[in-house]
Amino acid sequence: MQKKIALRFIIGLVVMAVLFIGYGWLKNWEKDPGAAERIDSAGMVAAIEEDSDGSRAVLFQPNGEKIVDKQWKAPTQEATISWMPDGNRLVFTSDRGGKSQNLFFWMPLKDETVKFMEQSRSMTAPWYAPNDPSQPSGLILAGGNVMEFVPRGRQIKQVLPPLIKDAVGGGEEGGGRSSTMEAVYKNLGSSFKAAKYVADREAILTVMRREDGEVAVLNFMSAGVDGKPRMPVPLVAGARVEIDSDGVGNAIIVVQDFKFTDPDNIPEQFRKDGKIARPYKNAVILLSNAASQQPDIKYAMVVPEDQAEVFSFPSVSPDGSKAAIVVSRITGENKAEPLGLVVMPMKEGGGRELSQLVVGDVSSPSWSPDGKRLVFIKREPNGKGGLYRINADGSDATRIAEGEFSNPVFSPQMPKS
Repeated sequence: MQKKIALRFIIGLVVMAVLFIGYGWLKNWEKDPGAAERIDSAGMVAAIEEDSDGSRAVLFQPNGEKIVDKQWKAPTQEATISWMPDGNRLVFTSDRGGKSQNLFFWMPLKDETVKFMEQSRSMTAPWYAPNDPSQPSGLILAGGNVMEFVPRGRQIKQVLPPLIKDAVGGGEEGGGRSSTMEAVYKNLGSSFKAAKYVADREAILTVMRREDGEVAVLNFMSAGVDGKPRMPVPLVAGARVEIDSDGVGNAIIVVQDFKFTDPDNIPEQFRKDGKIARPYKNAVILLSNAASQQPDIKYAMVVPEDQAEVFSFPSVSPDGSKAAIVVSRITGENKAEPLGLVVMPMKEGGGRELSQLVVGDVSSPSWSPDGKRLVFIKREPNGKGGLYRINADGSDATRIAEGEFSNPVFSPQMPKS
C-alpha cells in the first residue's frame, strides 16, 4: 500500500513538473512577437520608403503589390529593415512612440507591429545571418556597442565590447569590464558602425570608427586554445570601410583610401627615403576561415595610387560564391562619378572576372536567397532612388516601385519551385 502511495506521489510530482515547464515554455513563446505566424514570403522585397511625412517600412509582393504598415503615423522615421531568418516577420528600427530608434517586429499579414523592448539608446542596423532559419538571435547596434537580441523571451545583451568579469572581482555581464579588453577596444576605435556574424557565429566582423576614419576588426566569440579570451584583430583601415558576410564561411571588406591600422608602428617595408608608401589606395578584400588562429585574407581587387576607381555597398551571395559591388570613379575632392553595379567571383583576383549588371547611380544591392536575382536602388532622372530588381546574369531589369527607397532586402524564403 505504501509503495502505491509513494508511486502516485512521484507520478504527481512528475506531472506537476511537466506542467510547470510547459507553462514556462508557453510564456516564453508568447514573449516572442508573432512567433506563431507563418506566411509564404518567397520573392517578396522589403525596403524603407521616404517622403515628406517621414520614412516607413514597406513590403512588395512578387507581382509588385505594395503592403504598408497601417499602424505607422507621420512624422515617424524608420530605418534599417531586415527579415527574420524564417521569412515570416520583419524587423526594423523606428522612433514611433518615443525619441529613440527602437527595434520593432512587423507581422505584415496580421497588420501588427510590436516593439521589441524599450531602450534609451537609439538602435540601428538589425541583422541576421542568412542560410539558417533556426538561428535564435540577431545583431544590432546601440549606443556605439554591438548587441545581440533574442526574440524568444525578448532578451538583449551587449556582446562587443565584451562584458566579462573584471580583474578586481566585478560581476558578470553588466557588472564590470575586463580592464585589458576595454583598453584593447579603446585603442582600436571609439564606437561600432557595423557588425555581422562570420564563421558560423564563432566570430563577428565589425567596423569601428576612429579619429582618422574606420577600421575592420575581427572579434572572436570563443576562447583560444589556452582557455583565455582571444583579443580582437584589426584587419584593415581606411577613410571608409564597409563589410558583408554570408554568415558562414565568407566575408568581404571594401576599403576606401587605405590607412595603416597602427599609424605609430608602420612596417619598415612601407618606408623609403623618409617617406611612407602605402600598399594601395582602394581595395576589395575577402575573408575566410575567420575563427581559426590564422584567418585567410585574399585580395579580389586592388586600386593603385594613380587610379580613381572606388568600391562600395558590397553584398555576398547566400552561397558565398560571388559578390555584388558598386563601382564609382573619383573625379575630385568629395566627388565621385557612379559607374554601376558589378558582380565578381569570391576568389583571389576575382576582380579580373567581374561582369557589369547595371550602369548608372546605383546602391544597396541585395541577393535573393537562391542567388539568382538582386534588388537595388537606382537614382533616376527625377533625383529619386527607385526600387529595382534584376537577374544575376544582367537580364530582366525591372522597376518594382518609383519613389525614394533605401535598404531593400529579399525575403530569405526560397521559391517553392
